Amino acid sequence: MIKELQIIISILVGLNGTLFVFFIYSFYKGWQLRPQIAIGRKVKKTFTLRDAIFKERWNKIIHQFSPNSTESSKLSIIEADKLVDDALKQIGLKGEHMADRLDQLSEDDIFSLPGIWRAHRLRNSIVHTPGFEVRPQTAEKAIEAYKAFLNEIGVLQEETAGKGSEY
Repeated sequence: MIKELQIIISILVGLNGTLFVFFIYSFYKGWQLRPQIAIGRKVKKTFTLRDAIFKERWNKIIHQFSPNSTESSKLSIIEADKLVDDALKQIGLKGEHMADRLDQLSEDDIFSLPGIWRAHRLRNSIVHTPGFEVRPQTAEKAIEAYKAFLNEIGVLQEETAGKGSEY
């Protein structure tokens, strides 16, 4: 009886050791596959087709933006919000809505987060409130907030990344 108990204990110890090694290996592999967000540090990034598409979309938004035209301002804000949402999805943040994805971020990691929240609320007002008017200064601040956020997460790869936004 004692001999059988010793065998069972040695099997359990061996199994626990094997599971522990498997856990460490899985954690290591998972760590290598996590989304890379360039927050507060310089990361050498390889330029990809996805990056080119994001930059092309951003350039289109900037070219159509005119603070003197209410309609072009509204459209630019809506498009910039969609671009940021797509970027959040690309870096692996889950959620049904953009707000769900933004909730997963912290101001300690993303300095431009308060500005992107204000810009997103402005976008929601534009979309959900008939006749909502956007002042030119507010539209410019919102576009700057989107730009600061995209720079900070490394989508636009500009030197102003990490500075945040006044908006």
